[in-house]
Amino acid sequence: MKQCKHCRTDIDKKAKVCPQCGRSQSNKLVSLLIKIAIIFGIIIALIVACSKGVSDAIDEADKQKESLKVEENTVTASKDEYGFSYNIEGYIKNESDKSFSYVQVTYTAYDKDGNTLGTCIDNNSGLEANGRWKFKAMCLSEVDSIASYKLSEVTGW
Repeated sequence: MKQCKHCRTDIDKKAKVCPQCGRSQSNKLVSLLIKIAIIFGIIIALIVACSKGVSDAIDEADKQKESLKVEENTVTASKDEYGFSYNIEGYIKNESDKSFSYVQVTYTAYDKDGNTLGTCIDNNSGLEANGRWKFKAMCLSEVDSIASYKLSEVTGW
């Protein structure tokens, strides 16, 4: 026999509830720890589920960006007629069924020794699904020293 934790009535050692007062005989600390562990487990599960959703969204955005292709055979470069800018022109094709609300193309400009001189950039406020965009990426620094260029990035969202 043992005593009820609440009303001090003698009860069976294995009793989980006091037959006199009807109150639980379990340890409150253990019960609290179990509840905390359950809540903690739920929080961890939610974090994992949300991070998976964010990861999937990033993967989807990367796949969409991969659908933006510079049509290399259309790319040309020249100084403008006044010598103020170096322009790289060409076309970008959206090969996906989704539209982009923003698209940007970036080229890196180099001198004859391969040193980086600057960035040539153009952007557009949208490109529809399966659409084509004629870009004109402008370099405004070291215009007379530019000897070559290389595509850095095509970004879209």
